[in-house]
Amino acid sequence: MKKLFFYCNSVFFILLLAVVPLSAEIRAEGQGLVWARGNGSIEIRGGSTVDIAGNGLLKVNKEASCELVDGTGEKLATTTGAILYINFDGRAKVSGEDIALEINGANIVLNAKGTGVVTFKGAGIYVVGLSIGYWHPFEKTIITFTAPPE
Repeated sequence: MKKLFFYCNSVFFILLLAVVPLSAEIRAEGQGLVWARGNGSIEIRGGSTVDIAGNGLLKVNKEASCELVDGTGEKLATTTGAILYINFDGRAKVSGEDIALEINGANIVLNAKGTGVVTFKGAGIYVVGLSIGYWHPFEKTIITFTAPPE
């Protein structure tokens, strides 16, 4: 009888874990420069100027202008026209009115200004305007940012 009770509890617990979402989503808004540092993945979309550094895989869409300022990486073009930098290790400047940039890796440092949406997944810290926050492995952090009024 104890074994049956144990198995029923185990099945219930496993089903409960399957139903409960393992990831959450945090949303924030801010005005001004977005700065972030951490490990994991960062995706940024919008009309921005981005200075990004780190180690890993960097992907930039064809509409954006990308310049490797420092470092190395094997440059590959995809069928969609996006540029991949495999084994990226360095710093790049990306700009454009309609950029889509993704980086997956470690030691990422991001500086972005303009208007757009940045999504973090992993572990790190961010500052947008006067707000400071953390990004976590089990949460997707989405920040909508705008340029400050002139």
